[in-house]
Amino acid sequence: MRINKLAVAMAAFAMLQNAPAQTPQPANSSVSLTLEKAVEIALAPQGAIRRQMAAELVRQAEAQKRTALSAVLPNVDGSWTYSSFTRNLAAFGISASPQIGIPLVIPRFVGPVDTYDWRATAGWNLLDWSAWQRYRASKARLDAVSAEERTARNQTTALVIRAYSAAQRAEQMVATAESNIALAERVLRLARSQKDAGMATGLDVTRAEVQLAQEKSRQIYAVQERDRSRLELLRLLNMGLDMTVELADPLVYKPVDAPEAGAAVARARQNRPELTSQMARERAGQLNKSAARLSRLPSVQAFGDYGTIGTSAGTGLPTRVVGLRVNIPVWDGGRRDAQRAEAGSLLRQEELRGRDLRQLIEFEVRTSIDLLRTADAQVRAANETAALAEKEVEQAERRFREGVATSVEIADAQARLGRAREAKVTAIYQHRAARAELSLAVGDIAGAIQ
Repeated sequence: MRINKLAVAMAAFAMLQNAPAQTPQPANSSVSLTLEKAVEIALAPQGAIRRQMAAELVRQAEAQKRTALSAVLPNVDGSWTYSSFTRNLAAFGISASPQIGIPLVIPRFVGPVDTYDWRATAGWNLLDWSAWQRYRASKARLDAVSAEERTARNQTTALVIRAYSAAQRAEQMVATAESNIALAERVLRLARSQKDAGMATGLDVTRAEVQLAQEKSRQIYAVQERDRSRLELLRLLNMGLDMTVELADPLVYKPVDAPEAGAAVARARQNRPELTSQMARERAGQLNKSAARLSRLPSVQAFGDYGTIGTSAGTGLPTRVVGLRVNIPVWDGGRRDAQRAEAGSLLRQEELRGRDLRQLIEFEVRTSIDLLRTADAQVRAANETAALAEKEVEQAERRFREGVATSVEIADAQARLGRAREAKVTAIYQHRAARAELSLAVGDIAGAIQ
């Protein structure tokens, strides 16, 4: 029986040894991204770090508002206190003295006395104008931070558009390099055939080989730049840098009409969340200044406590205190005057920032319009230059094939065509970036995604 069991165990072990290894399948780390999907990922709760930081600032402002509100709401606390004390009554002026002929014995020292006190205490600022103004100021700061969160969303969207467009440009540069390599290989074959036919020299072949080597070197740099731009996009989207990105949208030129400057500035002042945030900060500054001024007024607090106190848990008697307190500020060493001066200075700073922001918005709108017009003109010029360079290369090839031109002419034409192709891709990218800048400047960044 033991032999049979051993044989079965050995057979099972042999089967396990001969069985193919079950290797874990690698997770699919490839993602296809459209621009719209990339923006959606960046704006998700776990998306771009800038977006997450802005959301945390909103939560912080909400907590600060609740803290300010607590100053004007009732506060209730519970406590349990145990104490053991002794007293020297003579130190308090209590001594034995005869009263109407009756001798009174009062000890000089008493204790120890143990007490147990269960008590609930409550307080409420019934009238405190300064606290109410501080609460209103905290609400204004929350409005400001909420507008800043919208600003962060717009800026994140603009960054994603730029990064996605840069990745598109890098991919187009790789495709351009491959086209230039194909052209160089074609010219090299032509040079070799011309040499075999006795219509070219070895120098012409060498020059074509040098041109091909240069184009391959440019391709290596283009591939490296493409990989780097993809990593930048992944980092901005807060995704794993080991993922493979495929861009679903090509980089294409979409002409748009530049808006009239005055109307665009008016739209920007109405739509830009930065201006909304700054106006809320100015309102908060005004309320803080008002709170500092109102801190000189009397305030009214209600207070009370209720509980049982005794020398043991079973001997406690209920006791209570209820009352009103009116606080009348008289002199605090100049603290309130200093706070009022500080609040006034902070308010003036916010007003200065507001005027500067309005001018900055107008500056950004006007410069973005000029940039878009310039980029549009550059795209048209680059398209024309690339078309002419294509014709020049065709003519140079034909002249070289017919033996009326040297390889120098065709090499120069090749170089100009390569530069023209790269300039065309760069011009389209700059036009795409200019569209995003203008959309961000007028406060309509969603329009730049289309």
